[in-house]
Amino acid sequence: MKAQLGPLYRVCMAMPWDTAYRDRLERARANPGGPASASLLRVQASAQHLADRFEQVAYRNTWGTDLGMRIPEPLRTGADPVRE
Repeated sequence: MKAQLGPLYRVCMAMPWDTAYRDRLERARANPGGPASASLLRVQASAQHLADRFEQVAYRNTWGTDLGMRIPEPLRTGADPVRE
């Protein structure tokens, strides 16, 4: 499953870097010593590290059911709260 998701994850992770965060990343790269720039570059590097190694990384249940989190009613039952 991860072998199939990895390429999709990498494509999806590239989207914000190439669109919404493009200008901010360019400014951060031009001034990497600034605190905000350094923070953004660390976040981007961390996210990219995961994307590059997605198939090797173990990840937890995304629903958090092992932590006792409750699945919202519409997701559990398929009900559409907007139409009801």
